[in-house]
Amino acid sequence: MDQYTYKELDERISGLELQLGIDNEITKNSNSTVISQLTQIQKMLNKFYDSNGELETLNRIISDLQIWDKIKEPPIELPTEKSVDKDVPNAECIPEATLDMKQKMVLMKYPAIKEAYNNLIQLSNIDVPKLVNYIDTSQEKTHNFSTDNYELLQRKQIIQDITNNFHLLVIKNMVVFEKYLNLMVRENKYWVSVDEQVQVLRKKLVGYENNHNEQNKY
Repeated sequence: MDQYTYKELDERISGLELQLGIDNEITKNSNSTVISQLTQIQKMLNKFYDSNGELETLNRIISDLQIWDKIKEPPIELPTEKSVDKDVPNAECIPEATLDMKQKMVLMKYPAIKEAYNNLIQLSNIDVPKLVNYIDTSQEKTHNFSTDNYELLQRKQIIQDITNNFHLLVIKNMVVFEKYLNLMVRENKYWVSVDEQVQVLRKKLVGYENNHNEQNKY
């Protein structure tokens, strides 16, 4: 387990402890435990965020900038015996986004991806030949559609190329969207499993504390 994964898991467990402590620690011990105090602070923070929706947008922008900064960070170059022209970029010097960074970028851009996906689906469902025929046979006689039809015929090949590229883009976006959904399913399953394990551990800990308290009574 690398340092980043450990940190993310530790933060997740800490959040679960706070959520589980809302109904138990506060009602039992009021402000006597650290968990209850942190829980009250968390509740106050949640209310503050609910009343100031623009802070969520600010946090998203900050996270976006932090990831871009990581992508732009140049890799550490080890000194070599061969002299290399510094003005000529080397392939090893070009920073490359890691899989974790790419996944975070997809997560942050999910609203835009979903909106673009829906728009592309609507555009792909447009029956272009039927639309052209409707314009050509329209009852509206105030406009000279023959001129427009002539110009469209002159640009037929260009329009066909744009249409083909558009459909190719739709397919690629569908593939990306499907991979993203699969990633979300795997992530949800993982965190559900973690939540279940944390709840089991918490029950064992509560049972151990109860037994310990019972033994201390005698």
